[in-house]
Amino acid sequence: MTRSMRTTKTLGWGLALVASLGALAGGCSKGGSGNTQAPSLSSINSGAISATSTRDVLGYTWTQQVGLNTVTNGSATAMATVGSVTLVAVGPVGETVEVVVASVTTITVTDRKTGFLFQPGSLAVIGSSAYAGTRGDLQGSGDIYLRTATNWNRVVDGDRARVVVGSLDGGVYGFGGGIGTTPVIDYLAVGASSWDRRTDLIPSPCVPTSVVTHFNQIWLGGGPTTSAGQAALYRGTFTTGFQQVPLPLTGAAAGTRQEVSAMVSGSSGLVVAIADTDATTGVATGGSIWFFGYGETTRLTTLNQEAPLSLALHEGTIFVGTSSGRLLYRDPIGNFLEEPKVPTNQGVTSLFSQSAGVLLVGLRTVNGARLAARIGNSNKPTGTTTTGATTSYLTTIKPLLQASCVSCHATMTTGYPLSSGLTNDSADYAATIAEVTTQTPAMSQLLRKASGAVSHLGGAVWPQGSSEYDAVLQWINDNVPLGTTNGGGGGGGGTDPTYLTNVKPILQTSCVGCHSGLPGNMPLSAGLSADMTDYNSVKAETNAGTPAQSDLLLRMISDPSVTHPNIGFTTSSTDYNTLLQWIQTGTKFN
Repeated sequence: MTRSMRTTKTLGWGLALVASLGALAGGCSKGGSGNTQAPSLSSINSGAISATSTRDVLGYTWTQQVGLNTVTNGSATAMATVGSVTLVAVGPVGETVEVVVASVTTITVTDRKTGFLFQPGSLAVIGSSAYAGTRGDLQGSGDIYLRTATNWNRVVDGDRARVVVGSLDGGVYGFGGGIGTTPVIDYLAVGASSWDRRTDLIPSPCVPTSVVTHFNQIWLGGGPTTSAGQAALYRGTFTTGFQQVPLPLTGAAAGTRQEVSAMVSGSSGLVVAIADTDATTGVATGGSIWFFGYGETTRLTTLNQEAPLSLALHEGTIFVGTSSGRLLYRDPIGNFLEEPKVPTNQGVTSLFSQSAGVLLVGLRTVNGARLAARIGNSNKPTGTTTTGATTSYLTTIKPLLQASCVSCHATMTTGYPLSSGLTNDSADYAATIAEVTTQTPAMSQLLRKASGAVSHLGGAVWPQGSSEYDAVLQWINDNVPLGTTNGGGGGGGGTDPTYLTNVKPILQTSCVGCHSGLPGNMPLSAGLSADMTDYNSVKAETNAGTPAQSDLLLRMISDPSVTHPNIGFTTSSTDYNTLLQWIQTGTKFN
C-alpha cells in the first residue's frame, strides 16, 4: 500500500547507545546460515578477506584530523561515496559533511548539508542519489531523507524512533523500529514515485541497527525491542519477505543489551559485529565479530570491556573500530592486532575503505566529531612523496641541529633548549618533538621558525624547499622516530611498547598508590585490575600530536604548566622515555 505522510513532528534529540555503523557495501557472496561449524581457512581467506593482508611495506601516514563539529562526544556515524566526494553523517547535530582526501596531510571539506530534524545514522547510495536514515529517543524520530544540490529533503516522515537505510537492485529500503514497537519497512521501488510500507515482513520484533547488501539480498541486523536482550539478524527482500538467521550466541547476560552494530559484505562472506552494552547505563561491556561464509559461521574474536562499533574490509583484511578508541585489524593467521598511531579519541565510530590505500576513520572525541585518513605511503595521492619511515632523530635531525641550531639553543635562554654539544639525546629529542605537530607537519614550529615563516632570531637556516627542510618534514611525517640511542634512555628500534607490557608496570610503581584511591585526573582501578578501563584513563592523558606535551608526562616531571604533588621521574629516565615512545607509537594496548 502507498505510504501516507505526516506533516508535523515534535523536535528532540537523542543519542543511540550504540551507533548504526555498517558500511553499505555491495557484494556477491553466498548468504550465511546458522551453522556453528568453523569455516575452513580457505573460506575466510578467499576474496576480500585475504590469506595475506596487503599492508603497505612503506608504512602509513595519518592525515591531519578534520573537525566535523564541536559538540562534546560528537561522532561520525556513517560514510558513503557519491561521485568524487565522500559523505559523512555527523551527530548529534543533524548534518552531513562532504569531503575529499586532497593530499597526504589534508582532508578537504567541500560542502556541508543540513535539513535533518534528527541525527542521521545511516546512508545508502544509488547512482548519484543518496538517502539517509535518522534516529533519536522519541517515537517519530526515524525519517528518510534524500540529498539534493543544497540540502537534505525528508521523503518519508516516519513514526518509529529510528530508521536505517539500504539499497538493493536500485530499490531503497528504510527499516524503522524502536523500543516497544513493531518493525516496519518503507520501500521505494525502481521508477516508483511513492513508497510502500509493510509491517509483516520481519518475523520477530527487533530494533533495526545496521543494513548491508549481500548476495542479492538485504541483511538486517538489530537489537531487542526491550531494554535488554539478544541481537537479531535477518535476510530477504521486500518481495519475498525476511527470514531470521540464527546467531550462535549463548544469549545476552542479565542486564545486557546486544545489538548488531555493524556489518560488511565481502566476496567470501559476511562479517558481523555484535556490541554488548549495560542496559541501564549504556556503557560498553564487550562484543564479538562473526563470519558468515558458505554455509559456515564462526566467531572470529571476542572483545572485553569494549564493544565493536564499526567495520571495514580494507587491504585484504578486516578492520574493527571499538568504543575505547582502538582500531584493530586481522592478521593472516587470524589474530586481531592494534593499528598504531591512531589519533586520540573516545571511540572509532565509523570506517570507510575509500580506495586501495586510503582508510577513512570517523572519531568520537570530547571536542566533537573528527575525521582522519590512514594512507599507505605507496598509495599517497599524486604530488606527495612515497618515502618510507627511514628517518630518525639520531641519524637525520641531530646532524642538522648540530650544524644550524646548537650554537644558540644550547647557550641562550629560549623556548627550545638543547644540551651542550647535543650530548643528551633523550632531553634534546624530547625538546625537539615538543616543537613539532605530527597531525600538521608543515605547521610545526620547528619548521616555521627554521624556514623563516615566523620570527626567528637565527633567521631562515632551513629555507622551505631546501634539503634540510625536506628532511625534517619527512621525519615528522614518519612520526618523529628516535632511532638507536647512545645513552640517557629512550626508544628507538625493536618492538613498540604496549600498555600491558611496558606502561602498566610503571603505573604500578609510580601511580596506582594515589590514583586508585583519590579523586582527580587519571583514575585507576585498585591494583590495576581493570586493564581496559585503566588503559582508557591513561590514554586520555596523552597527546598524539605532540607526545612530549602529554599531561601524563608533564605531571610526572612536575612541569610548571600542570599541577601534580610530586615528581615521578625526570626526562632522562628510562620510565619517561618508555612512556614517550608508547605515545609516539600509537598508545598500543597489547
